[in-house]
Amino acid sequence: AAQRFNIPKDKIRLKQDEDVLDTWFSSGIFPFSSFGWPMETDDLKRFFPTTLLETGHDIL
Repeated sequence: AAQRFNIPKDKIRLKQDEDVLDTWFSSGIFPFSSFGWPMETDDLKRFFPTTLLETGHDIL
């Protein structure tokens, strides 16, 4: 950011967004909810066949 905006690094303040977990969780559960989860519908089995959901360590 300092290089791109041509400002000193000490003038940059980074702040972590507090709602990231909710955003990632919501986007991750969308396929399940759109195919009828928690019921094991035919659409869920056909279009989202999973037995394991792998997520990033930063989300857990």
